[in-house]
Amino acid sequence: MGDEHPETIYFEGYDQAQKIGQGGMASVWKARQISLDRWVAIKVLFPEQTKSDEEIDRFQSEARIAARMNHPGIVQVYDAFYRNDRFCYVMELVDGYTLGSWIKTSGIIEESKCLFVARGVAEALSYAWTKQMLVHCDLKPENIMIDSDGTVKVTDFGLSKSILSLQSRRHVKNPEFIFGTPAYISPEQAVGETNLTINSDMYSLGATLFHMATGKRLFDNLKPDPMMEAQVNEQYADPFELNPDLSPFFCDFLERLLCKRPSDRYSSWEEVLDEINNLRNGLPLQYGHINPARTVSSVTCSSARSYVRSSLMKRMVDAGICDERGRPPNPTTPRALAQNENPVSLLGSTIPLNVEEHDLTSGQADSEQHSDFIIGNSRRAIARWIAISAGAIAMLLMFVLAVSWAKAERHRKEARELREELKEIEHFYRIRPYEYTAAIKKCDALLSKLPYASHKELKQDVIEKRRKVAEELASETEKVMKELRISVKPFMEAGQYSRAAAMVQAYDGVLAEETRAERAKLAATYRQLDEPR
Repeated sequence: MGDEHPETIYFEGYDQAQKIGQGGMASVWKARQISLDRWVAIKVLFPEQTKSDEEIDRFQSEARIAARMNHPGIVQVYDAFYRNDRFCYVMELVDGYTLGSWIKTSGIIEESKCLFVARGVAEALSYAWTKQMLVHCDLKPENIMIDSDGTVKVTDFGLSKSILSLQSRRHVKNPEFIFGTPAYISPEQAVGETNLTINSDMYSLGATLFHMATGKRLFDNLKPDPMMEAQVNEQYADPFELNPDLSPFFCDFLERLLCKRPSDRYSSWEEVLDEINNLRNGLPLQYGHINPARTVSSVTCSSARSYVRSSLMKRMVDAGICDERGRPPNPTTPRALAQNENPVSLLGSTIPLNVEEHDLTSGQADSEQHSDFIIGNSRRAIARWIAISAGAIAMLLMFVLAVSWAKAERHRKEARELREELKEIEHFYRIRPYEYTAAIKKCDALLSKLPYASHKELKQDVIEKRRKVAEELASETEKVMKELRISVKPFMEAGQYSRAAAMVQAYDGVLAEETRAERAKLAATYRQLDEPR
């Protein structure tokens, strides 16, 4: 493996390496593992990250631990090796995009999708802790990926812990150095603690969800060092005020995850998953919201959130959805009727059940009383019929309104889902910049789903996206053909037309499939020049 040029590198046993990313401590390469003919991601740490045999051995030991994990929510580690002053970490290549790029594209991500990501991350972290006693130590949007099939995957397991262990030893020499990302680092990690637990990852998950749900990082108005100090000592705005579409219960969940003291967060990942399931079902927190008077979180609790939470809880309790503590109520046993108790009396009826109880045969007075009784009953019957009719009409109107609202809501939901499909196409195109044809096909498939007038704006956006991709395809195709003509020019000048034709025909680089017909036509032209006149 050499590093003469930052954009070119060689890995023994791998070929077709191409750089796909770079961070503060490492670069990431896509390469083909020759022995198994599979594509992998190779993270290459910069030379200054590994200085001694002890550090190299620790990296390899942690890599072996990480490689033993087998969970769909964790990016698989395949191998680790050290060559030419570089430590390399070979991992599963995820066909997707990072949560960081999703946030950058969308700005704010709706609550239901935040909970979907939270559940995927919590399940992966729970597995890592239960099976290998591993803590991630650097959970952030860039270390969470969304696979092409929608699976949430956590990456850099083992590597983060290795780097933390390495930097903790260097911390003695350089007390100002802290490993972690300021916007997502836990308070205990920010002050240099190294004996970290799952509670630190919970804080980082809370900070990540805060960024997703509000479009803002915690303490985003500060530079890195003051930002880490703020994680320890300061409070930020209530997410409920930054995004009014969030439920107060979800904001309670973030407040709990972002508690300053680790012991005030959850005691296990199972508790976190219980809360997520409650929130996905529209219920309040199973373990209750914190009391800001006794517990300090990195986010404040506004009076608006408290008021909405209280109002919502009251309606839910009154409707029997949950009790005062947010738990689903136990089924109640129907009250048994007392002996000879009239069931109608339970409904508050004032109409006698048996007319024979009245003596209606004792003279004129009784006859008049009888007539009055019948008239009274008739009037009551008419009033009841009017009330029932009015109620039926009201119910019918409510039904019509409900159907109309449901239809409108269905259209809105459909529009949101279709808009998400366009975003997914943009994600696909961004991480596969040369797959123009596939992106065009995806645009065509989405256009086939937009027949209604209500989709006019979205349809125009998709058409515009398709047009841009097609223009880029035409431009890049022209560049490829131009470069091919330049590359075979020496053979053309030497009269070796057949050789030039063969080179054009055998080209298998970028856009090879898209230029197949044009290359065949050009090769045929060259071969004709080689024919005897």
